[in-house]
Amino acid sequence: MSLETKLLSLGMSEKETAVYLAMLYLGSATAQDIALRSGVNRATTYVMLDALINKGVASQVVRDQKTVFTAEDPLQLLRVLESKKADIEEAMGNARLVIPQLQELYQLNKTKVNVRLIEGKESIKIIQNDIARCKSKAFDNLLHWNYEESQAPVQEDDRREIFNEKKFKIRSLYTYDANKPIPHMPFFKGEERRMIPQGQYPVFAEIILYDNKIAMLNNTDKVFGVIIEDQMLHDTFKTMFNLSWEAAEKFSLKK
Repeated sequence: MSLETKLLSLGMSEKETAVYLAMLYLGSATAQDIALRSGVNRATTYVMLDALINKGVASQVVRDQKTVFTAEDPLQLLRVLESKKADIEEAMGNARLVIPQLQELYQLNKTKVNVRLIEGKESIKIIQNDIARCKSKAFDNLLHWNYEESQAPVQEDDRREIFNEKKFKIRSLYTYDANKPIPHMPFFKGEERRMIPQGQYPVFAEIILYDNKIAMLNNTDKVFGVIIEDQMLHDTFKTMFNLSWEAAEKFSLKK
């Protein structure tokens, strides 16, 4: 292991090491001479010299109206490390005292359920935007086709287009009113659909599962939405959705 590498292992930067070794070789020297010897530019050499002086391994004096710098006895490096060790031990002691309190706050936050209620048709766009920002770029949704078409019809500036741009993976489980014409609802890119008959399995609200969240929309006369952020609830709803998804395989639009 080279001398430079050993000094780096003591916590010095590469440029600090170069400047420090240059001072050891030169003895007392000006910043210009140290810069030439170390290969570090003059402006940076001054910064490194200040850092080494602050660490206690170098000093400066004025001689003949010139500022010269000198490396201290290398034993000072050991004293610096011993001082750091003492600081670390003190910090460790403080950490042991504060960590139990921090863990209480951490556990308390983990048990909190974040619930957000949004009223009015604006809730549709707010939930769409929140889904568009999801990290997993995937979501499952259960919805009534006819209610979806009446409250959130497809438009040219449809915000849901961002799902296509980001190549979301989507599973959509639709119910529909068999007594009404099926509305036109274009596929998302990367969307897989399955249908279940509304008569046998009535569904009136829309449920969307993404990340660790559950979004629910009432798309009937009084439109409002709820976003629940909770991993356990999300995973439970995900299991229920998976069961429904598998069961819906036996139904087709024709049936």
